[in-house]
This record gives sequence, structure tokens and C-alpha cells, in this order.
Amino acid sequence: MRDNWERGGVRLLAEKVGIRNLNTDEKFKNLVEDYDDILKDYKKGQADLPISLERMGQNLDEYINSCSSLEPTDLGVESEKAKDYYIRRLKLFKLGLFGENNERAILAGGLRPNAFEIAEIANQGSKTFRSLQMRMMHSQLGRERSPKKWMLKLPPG
Repeated sequence: MRDNWERGGVRLLAEKVGIRNLNTDEKFKNLVEDYDDILKDYKKGQADLPISLERMGQNLDEYINSCSSLEPTDLGVESEKAKDYYIRRLKLFKLGLFGENNERAILAGGLRPNAFEIAEIANQGSKTFRSLQMRMMHSQLGRERSPKKWMLKLPPG
């Protein structure tokens, strides 16, 4: 799981702004470990879907807040502008994935995905993401190029 998460959306956003040190970034390692723990708890039945999603959203918020409090050079970027861009993109990533109150992740176009499936959609290196991408390319469900956006257009059922 951890290896796949490191190829996910947060890593792609970091690479866009020139952050190359996520492998050694304790904040990012903690986020990956927390997500891994949340998914394990969910799979064991120790947490239900709403609680798991809430925890995932909170952990992503904590990561965003910890990045916000850093100096640009401590984050691995050269300017305040690059840092602000990264933070803004992380917030939009979270909003796109979870919605304001996790409603987007829970409803996902009328589907009832489990927490692992939602995490896999966020992870652009996952089999689930690639599978959705392939289905989308062979589908006539719209013009969206992102599996996350495409899933939101799926009919209930």
C-alpha cells in the first residue's frame, strides 16, 4: 500500500512544484502510514466507512496544515509562490476527492465504495485508478479525462 500511495495524487502535485524529497519527508510518511492504518482498521471492521473517510480527510488536512506552516525551503520549494500553489492544489485535491463534508467520497455518483476503493481512486498509481481510466477511455460516459471526475458521473447502481 505505501509504495502505491507514494505514486498518488499528493506526489504528483509535489512534483509539479518541484518537491522531490517526499521519500524523506516525515509529514508525508506519516500521512501514508496513517492512511494505511485507516484502511487496515476498515478492512478489519474496526471502523465504518463514514469514520474512515473522516479520518482520511482529517489526516490530509493535518498534512496540508503542516506544509502551510513551513518555510518554502523547508518544504522543498524555492519561493513562497510555489509553496502557496502547492497548498492551494492540495486543498483542491482534497475537495475534489472528499467534497466539503466527505459527501463526494461517500456518494461517488450514487455508488457505495468502501474506504479502500476511495483511497485507490486518489492513488493514481493503483490498479483501481488504472482500471477506471481504461473503462473511461472505452466508454461514452462523457468527456472527463480524470477517473475521479468520471466516477462522479456514473449512474447509481
